[in-house]
Amino acid sequence: MADKRIPVDLINIRKLKRNKYVFEELPEHLVKRVSRIYPVIEELKFSSFNNLEEWIDAFKRDLYPEREIAIWEVMVGEFLKETKGKEMSLEKKREIFRKILNKNFFGQPV
Repeated sequence: MADKRIPVDLINIRKLKRNKYVFEELPEHLVKRVSRIYPVIEELKFSSFNNLEEWIDAFKRDLYPEREIAIWEVMVGEFLKETKGKEMSLEKKREIFRKILNKNFFGQPV
């Protein structure tokens, strides 16, 4: 069977540039939605953003921020459902969220 992997070019992450702003400001209802899910992302240390303002800034650069926020809401909801009432280490929580992320972004089952 032929190898069907797609070749990947490696680039220096320092050469990446942020997209320009698509929106000067996010509508307040989107800011509220991001604010509700950010504490979970922050607890898991699962973002390259240092704070809520940086995450909101990233959504302002997204062509479809409402769709992207909805995806994150679904993932956070799945995570909370999976972990509700369970005592577990940060590493175990991160493992659970990583599986949810892979399922939602890459179609890999949990």
